[in-house]
Amino acid sequence: LGVKPWEKLIVSVGRMSHQKGFHILLQAMSIVIHRYRDVKLILVGDGYMRGELERQASDLGLSEHVVFTGFIDDVYLKAILKSADIMVVCSLYEPFGIVALEGMASGLPVIVSATGGLKEIVEHEVDGLWASPGDPASLASCIERLLVDADLVSKLRFNAIVKAKRFDWRNIAKKVLEAYGDAGRRARFQ
Repeated sequence: LGVKPWEKLIVSVGRMSHQKGFHILLQAMSIVIHRYRDVKLILVGDGYMRGELERQASDLGLSEHVVFTGFIDDVYLKAILKSADIMVVCSLYEPFGIVALEGMASGLPVIVSATGGLKEIVEHEVDGLWASPGDPASLASCIERLLVDADLVSKLRFNAIVKAKRFDWRNIAKKVLEAYGDAGRRARFQ
């Protein structure tokens, strides 16, 4: 990926479509690199907007700061998440946010658009940060905070892992079984 050991690594994962907001993230990165040069953005995924996003990155002078991986397997994705410093999910709308949960489970501080299911999963200033949807300046501000505030990063990492465990499939299955058991017991006694 060409990441130098001292560079901060930001990762964003998803289908490269308008809804996922990668174009907003690139605009935010053009703001961030004016103050913080040692930052690299890894965009994981593919889609109909990839060529347009690559051109946008070049036009914004981000060629040395952005890597497009295309589609990768889960093993490679886990390696990237393990070495990343920040995850960004900047969808213009997202019904749930599995990618944000994957980042949280990996112990990453996450920045999400304050929209849809992302707002339901990530609690602002507790286990992640909210950026205004479609607002590059808001997103850049969140990224810059995490680049300089080690105490905030530590707090968000810890709380993100705790939150992600609540969404573990084993825990969800246990809760579903308990709910069915409770419903069955109530039905018998009515």
